[in-house]
Amino acid sequence: QGQLKVSGVTDFPARLCNAGVRHIKYPNRRSPRRIQLLGGKKILNENYIITLEGVGDRDAAARMRGATLYAREEDRPDEIDDDEYLVNELVGLEVFLEEDTDESTEVNDKTEEDGGSRRFVGKVIAIVLAEEMCAVPELGQDLLEISLPRGVGATPSANDVLVLVPLVPQIVSRVDIKDGAIYINPPPGLLDLTYVREEKFRIKGFLPPGRS
Repeated sequence: QGQLKVSGVTDFPARLCNAGVRHIKYPNRRSPRRIQLLGGKKILNENYIITLEGVGDRDAAARMRGATLYAREEDRPDEIDDDEYLVNELVGLEVFLEEDTDESTEVNDKTEEDGGSRRFVGKVIAIVLAEEMCAVPELGQDLLEISLPRGVGATPSANDVLVLVPLVPQIVSRVDIKDGAIYINPPPGLLDLTYVREEKFRIKGFLPPGRS
């Protein structure tokens, strides 16, 4: 009947169950296109059965194999709580130390408009999800991947060191989306656990002629 089985990677099942406009990208296409989700239901683990407009038989469903279904960033889920955030809302925020933190790592001061100062740490460049770090559900924690730029206001680059900060209330005390800031109270030594991301590049080309 044209129903499709999809593997969900969302924390909001309504995006795959409630009817509405979505966007779909086929494997051989560069960009997604609009499509109408007629409905869906969760069946097992993170698998769903969905129905899309215009997909009415087995052949049409087979042509959808390998496609990816998207929801627009601005379509913020209604069921999100005040203390929950979308990944795209956190990436790019500046990170500061709380004023009463005991963290001894050297950080920079960033002047605020009111004349005060905040102890600048860096910028969030990614969110490492718990399931990427731990295979046991509910055991791991999401992590903020923070770039420690060389100088206040510096643009993160491949040369910056990185640090992972657990996204838990005991450490991440405040998230101010409107102000574009995250305030942390890390235990001593956490910000010293830095690393550098190594990227390997493969260059394809002709080998020089051998010597006889």
